[in-house]
Amino acid sequence: MLVSIGLSGVVALCLLSFAGWKLVYALEYATKDQFADIIITYGIVALLSVAALVGLVMLGLNRTLSAREYDLRNLPDRPEFYDYDLLNLPHHLEEFDERNLKSLTFTVFDTETTGLRPSQGDEIIQIAGVRVEDGIIKEHKIFDKLVNPGITIPKASIRFHGITDEMVTDQPKIGEVLREFRDFIGNSILVAHN
Repeated sequence: MLVSIGLSGVVALCLLSFAGWKLVYALEYATKDQFADIIITYGIVALLSVAALVGLVMLGLNRTLSAREYDLRNLPDRPEFYDYDLLNLPHHLEEFDERNLKSLTFTVFDTETTGLRPSQGDEIIQIAGVRVEDGIIKEHKIFDKLVNPGITIPKASIRFHGITDEMVTDQPKIGEVLREFRDFIGNSILVAHN
């Protein structure tokens, strides 16, 4: 459908360009007898081409808006934002009130998954993290593990992360990897990469 809309748009643009050229030609070179015929004939072609382009744009816009509306209906209900109520921090977080961020130890981590919908069965296939201490990335303190998800990795996901079924076949399951990751992060503050 999109290809036919695109091709129709190209044809309409070509007709509009040709009609415009003919109208300019008529204004400069046509005789009085030809002038009226050219203006009427190619004026109608130009108007129809403009109408076709407007119609194609409206059709494409309608399809785009319909697709967005459809996609939004499939999303699970969730809050627009999360209010962490920073004025009422839990007691264990009060120790961070006066500390400089550079003095804290962070673990910045990221995951790769079989897809974007864990509620529909998508699984983690890689967890990686790096330690940041005193504002410095510690390149020698990294965690990088592949995970066997127990399901086939969709080709659509592979093109984003490059992780294939063959790469995870002999890897540990998520439970084991999460225990190792917990040991790696220790008491550091987690920072998720998105």
